[in-house]
Amino acid sequence: MDIRHLRYFVAVVEHGSFLSAARKLGVAQPALSLHLRNMEEELEIKLLNRHARGVLPTEAGDRLLQRARIILSEFSQIRSDVVGDQGPTGEVKVGLPANIADLFGVHLIEATRFRYPKVRVSIVEGMSAFLLRWLAAGDVDIAMIYGGSMPKSLAVHHAWTEELQIFAPPKPGYAKLPNQPVTVADAVALPLVIPGVRHGVRAVLEAAAVSAGVPLEPAIEIDSYRQIKQVVERGLAYGVLPATAIQQDVAAEHFVTWRLIKPQIELKAYLCYRANQPLSTSAAALGQLTWEALRAMVKESLGGMKLAAESNRPAVSTNRRARPAKRVVKDAV
Repeated sequence: MDIRHLRYFVAVVEHGSFLSAARKLGVAQPALSLHLRNMEEELEIKLLNRHARGVLPTEAGDRLLQRARIILSEFSQIRSDVVGDQGPTGEVKVGLPANIADLFGVHLIEATRFRYPKVRVSIVEGMSAFLLRWLAAGDVDIAMIYGGSMPKSLAVHHAWTEELQIFAPPKPGYAKLPNQPVTVADAVALPLVIPGVRHGVRAVLEAAAVSAGVPLEPAIEIDSYRQIKQVVERGLAYGVLPATAIQQDVAAEHFVTWRLIKPQIELKAYLCYRANQPLSTSAAALGQLTWEALRAMVKESLGGMKLAAESNRPAVSTNRRARPAKRVVKDAV
């Protein structure tokens, strides 16, 4: 088994079929199938479950996938590590929650091209609970994650704190709430559209409602931030989302917002990466760039966000292990 076999295996798993992987790799499908069968024979274990619609990795295949991605990432960095003056090269996968991706994803790509033209950044969007899994599996290199405390396997750096805000379109007679702020008890009495029970924002809202001694019974439940905003814009309900999810809409005067108090509801955002292995040169460079650019975004925000101390800046390194966090994430969004 060599680096080519690992590259073929990862491609097959990521594309979900031999045909799609063969097209991407530029090799014949029968040859690709033969390589994978030879790997299974060499390891004496089944790596893939083949079915009519493609393939899925077995438990052993998942373990190989994690190791293969690490090896391929490190292999791709050999040239830049040896020829240091050429600057970082290769692909870096950055995980972002939907609201941060909408607000910041294109800006990060532009900043990367300006500072590190040989690095290709890939934005992976998902809820923080999913981003945690993808970080652990090596599917993303670094990620911005909302949470309280984090798994021990991650290095975490508190970047900012933001509020959950209630919002509505600025239509006459629609916004029936008083001037800011609004209590949680008053907010939950309104027809609300909020994420479903598996979503971190919902968990935070549930906890706030319990603290306020009122039931949370939303009129509409949708996990997608974009669809929540569409429902609110059409006047069907009031929405509750993180400040970053609606600040562009507020700037465009699509929505007006109210702060929530009694209790105030806040989310902490962290820059995270795996603590149990060194980052590649390009991932370390992009980690620093992401930290700088995201904090610059917060400084220019419309409100509802506050920066954490600059002392939290990650000292990401390519040759030493990061200091891990201590606990398990609670309020993933």
